[in-house]
Amino acid sequence: MFKRNLIANYVGQGYAAFIAVAILPLYIQYLGIEAYGLIGVYTVAFALLGFVDSVMQTVVTREMAQLSDETLPHTRSRRAFLRAIEVIVLAVMAVIVAAFWIASDIAAVHWVKAERLPIEMVSVSIAWIGFVVSLRLLEGLYRACLMGLQRHVGYNALHVFNASVRWIGSLVVVAWVCPTVTAFFAWQAAAATIAAGLLRFATYYYLPRDQAEVQFSFSGIRNATRFGSGVLLISFLALLLTQLDKVLLSEMLTLTEFGYYSLANTVSAGLMLVVFPVADTFYPRMSELHAQHKSSDAAHVFHLGSQIISVTVGSLAVVMIFFAEPILQLWTHDIALAQRVAPLLRLLVFGYLLNALYWMPYRAQLAHGWTGLAACINLVAVLVLVPAVMYVVPRCGAIGAAWLWVFLNVGYVVIGSKLMFRKIMQGESNGWYWADNVKPLLHSLICTLIFFALFDEQASMLWNAGYILGSWVIGFFVSALSTSLLSRYVRAYIGGLLPLSNHR
Repeated sequence: MFKRNLIANYVGQGYAAFIAVAILPLYIQYLGIEAYGLIGVYTVAFALLGFVDSVMQTVVTREMAQLSDETLPHTRSRRAFLRAIEVIVLAVMAVIVAAFWIASDIAAVHWVKAERLPIEMVSVSIAWIGFVVSLRLLEGLYRACLMGLQRHVGYNALHVFNASVRWIGSLVVVAWVCPTVTAFFAWQAAAATIAAGLLRFATYYYLPRDQAEVQFSFSGIRNATRFGSGVLLISFLALLLTQLDKVLLSEMLTLTEFGYYSLANTVSAGLMLVVFPVADTFYPRMSELHAQHKSSDAAHVFHLGSQIISVTVGSLAVVMIFFAEPILQLWTHDIALAQRVAPLLRLLVFGYLLNALYWMPYRAQLAHGWTGLAACINLVAVLVLVPAVMYVVPRCGAIGAAWLWVFLNVGYVVIGSKLMFRKIMQGESNGWYWADNVKPLLHSLICTLIFFALFDEQASMLWNAGYILGSWVIGFFVSALSTSLLSRYVRAYIGGLLPLSNHR
C-alpha cells in the first residue's frame, strides 16, 4: 500500500501540475498578460483562504484515519464527522460567495489596476473567482476524506480526470468559444462543480456503512477541536507570511507587472506539487508509528521522506535556478517575457526549495500532535516580516518581495528545525541536515554546474530541451545515489530485489 499510494500521489498530482503549467503559455497567448493577471488574482484569493483548506485537510485526514466505525459511538463515526464538517464548509462557502459578489465592483475600480480590460469584465471575473474558490474548498474536504481513508489511488484517478476537465476545457473555451477571461472563470466554476460532485460520490461510496442511521451532530468534531485550533493558528499566520507580498503587489503594480510576478510564482510554486505526494503518504505513517511508540521506525520514515524531498525537489530546483531563462524561453517562446521573469523565478524557486525541505520536520510535529512550535515561529516571523514587506515592496517591488520569501524560509530551515530537534526526533538533527539535505543538494549542484558550463544557447530548441532534461535526470540519480537511505531503495527497486512497498 505504501508504494502504491506514493506512486498514485505522484502520478495524479504530477499530471495535474504538468497540464496546468504546460497550458499556461497558451492562456497568455489567447487572453493576454493583463487578463492573466486576473488569473493571478484568483491564485492569490485561493491562497488567502488556503489556511481554511489547510486546517480542514490536516484535521479531516487525521480523524478519518483514526476513527473506527465499529468501535465508536455513531456520533463519532466517520459519516457523522463528515456531515458535521460539510455543514461548516457550506456555511463558509456561502460567506465567500456573498463577500466576493458584494466587493467585486469596488475591487475592480479601486484595487485591481486594469489598463485595457473593461471594468465590467474585471468586476464579473472577481465575482466568478469567489464562486470558484468556494467550490475548491469543498473539493478539499472530500480530498482529505479520501486520503484519510487511504483511497489514494481512487482519489488520484478522479484528480487526473478533474484536472483535464478544468485546464484542457478552459483552453478549448478561450481558444475556440469565447476568448475572454470571464469565459475562463465560468468554465472553472463548471469544472469545480463537477469535481466536487464526483469527489463527494467517491467519498460516500468508500465510507463504511453505519448500522444505525447517523444523526447530524457537532459532537463528532469536538475531539479534533484542540488540534484543529493549533493548526488554524499556524495556517493563518503562514497565510500572512506567504501571501501578503502578493496582496500588496496586486494593489501597487499594474496587472501587467503583477502578471510577470504571478507567472514566476506559479512556476516556482509547482515545486511544492513534488512535495505534497510525499507529505500525503508519509504523514499518516508517522502519525501511526508515533501512536504505537515506535520511535526508531518513525525516525526511519522521517529521514526517508526527507531524502525523497531533497532529491526530487532539490535536483529540479537547481536546474530551474541555473537554466531559468532558457526554460522560460522554451516554454513561452517569448524572449522578452523570459528575460523579465527569470530573475524573479530564480529567487522564488530557491525560497520554495527551502520551504520544501522544512515540510518533513513540520509534518513530524503534526504527527506528534505538537502545534505550539510552528505557531510561535510563524507569529515571530509575522511580527518581523510584515513590517519588512511594508517597507521593501513599495521601494523594491516584486524583486524585493522575492528576496523576503527567501529570507523567511532560511529562518524555517535554520531556526525552526533546530528548535524542533530539541524536543522531538532528538539525536536526528545531524543526519537530517547533512545526510538528508546538504549532501544530496551538493551532488545536484555539482552536476548542474558542469552541464550549465557546457550549455550552448545557440543550439536548437529541441536540443536545448533535451540537454536541460538530461542534466536534471543525471543530477537526480547522482543525488539519489548519494543518500544513506533512499539509495538502497533506488538500487534495490531498479534491480527488482526489494520493492519500495516492502517498507511498511
